[in-house]
Amino acid sequence: MDREQQLLAIVQAQTEIAAARPEPDAVMRIVVALALEVIGAQAAAVELAGGGHDHLLGTITAHRLDASLVHDGNPVGTLSVYADQPQAFTTADSETLTLLASAVAAHLAHASARAPREHAWDDALTGLGNRHAYERRVAHECERRRRDGGLLTLALVDLDGAPGDGLRRTVAAVLQRWTRSIDGVYRVGEDRFALILPGADAESARALTERIAERLVDAHPLAASARFGVAQAGEGDPELLHAAAEAELLRLQRADAA
Repeated sequence: MDREQQLLAIVQAQTEIAAARPEPDAVMRIVVALALEVIGAQAAAVELAGGGHDHLLGTITAHRLDASLVHDGNPVGTLSVYADQPQAFTTADSETLTLLASAVAAHLAHASARAPREHAWDDALTGLGNRHAYERRVAHECERRRRDGGLLTLALVDLDGAPGDGLRRTVAAVLQRWTRSIDGVYRVGEDRFALILPGADAESARALTERIAERLVDAHPLAASARFGVAQAGEGDPELLHAAAEAELLRLQRADAA
């Protein structure tokens, strides 16, 4: 497919999405099918920020090309294509994928915003991803680690006592402010938050939680009672990773009570 045909396909896909006004899954199906068509890859995938939705078409192979999905300066997710040969993707492919990502990011953001509330992946109080979104994301990141290698660390944040909704919102804001755009920030319980940190080891994650703890105290003195359970992924099992972070929290709780 030449450049003119690629541009025409992108325009036609935008028209199809705008006319149909479908749900997020339907938008993603159109986007990944278009990515396969214009790049000529073995597979294409969309992963939305927060882990609430993802869609894959084709078979994942070893070599990957990514383009960020950004709308109004906010990360929407990632559009990826896969090839089974090294150096299969050219500079022109990268430019085309970036163009496609910029063309469809707004459609994906708007489709997600229109999703029915009963299927929402966000926590109503804080706006963070909820427990369901967290479980999807941590499973996805563990699978990515098993497939591609790399580091992955989880940090659970526990607020001691009954801090109230105002403090919970403050904690959520601080966690979002002091984490990266690629990190996942979730409210997974009444007074429990989770940070999914791709590419981070336990040492760097603990350094991050120390900085966050300081910012929490600055933002709200009652947040000084926050504890952080950090665990680095080993075998890439999401349940084992979560259990290890829970065990660290329990150890800290017992140490505080001693």
